[in-house]
Amino acid sequence: MMAHGKLSLLHVTPAEDDVDFAEFPEVRHTLEQWGTLSPGISKEDAFEETGILVEKVVAVHADPVVSILDFLRQHPSDLIVLAPQQLKEPLRWIKQVVAEPIARQSGESTLFIPQGVKGFISHRDGTVCLQRILIPVDQHPSPQRAIDDAATVARLLGCTNCRLTLVHVGTP
Repeated sequence: MMAHGKLSLLHVTPAEDDVDFAEFPEVRHTLEQWGTLSPGISKEDAFEETGILVEKVVAVHADPVVSILDFLRQHPSDLIVLAPQQLKEPLRWIKQVVAEPIARQSGESTLFIPQGVKGFISHRDGTVCLQRILIPVDQHPSPQRAIDDAATVARLLGCTNCRLTLVHVGTP
């Protein structure tokens, strides 16, 4: 099953002269390596072949949270994928936390893949290995959307034996 969609890669930098397009992932190279995109195909035909429209965006702003939330207001998304740094105390006190405020304030489904974690899709060949999804739940907000979204992601990725585990911490 092919899901047609747009992949927006957003890089926020504090100054316009700090823009380095080498910091963006090489999507074309990766899709060619996975056998999803024929080598040398034009940008115009790439969407037809892959079902993925790739957009690379640079935003200039001193505050990445404000910039990303502004982008999301102008370009609604079905899923936000964030690679948060795993900061240890006391660094969390002095470094700006970005991922959590975006997830909370955007109101959109968010997938966290921490920096340094290999994730569930092979960089080498694109194979998917998603066996377990942990969903923290509470009565408010209702967990139904998170459950539905997790099941949809597993289905779209062809993970038929994926286990969803719901966890509630606190008073019953």
